[in-house]
Amino acid sequence: MIYGTLATSLIALLIAVPVSFGIAVFLTELSPAWLKQPLGTAIELLAAVPSIVYGMWGLLVFGPILARFVQQPLQGAFGDVPLLGTLFSGPPVGIGILAAGIIRRS
Repeated sequence: MIYGTLATSLIALLIAVPVSFGIAVFLTELSPAWLKQPLGTAIELLAAVPSIVYGMWGLLVFGPILARFVQQPLQGAFGDVPLLGTLFSGPPVGIGILAAGIIRRS
């Protein structure tokens, strides 16, 4: 669970930081005067939506797309590689973490 949380957070930061800087630079430096107010208001309204709404939307929309077009090819390409195979196979990693937790607890 910790690995999944850290990986997801890192991916989110890799996407969000360049996009946010790009929007900020566009609004302050490049945007025409007539576009600054409506676009700034729209971005503030997007910030008011709770993050769980975006998360559920991403899960329902992007989850199946990524599972089919990203996860399956990666599992096919790297499934037999000793260290990389475990990164792309979800259930074995989860079962391993569960088993490690049970063994550690005993």
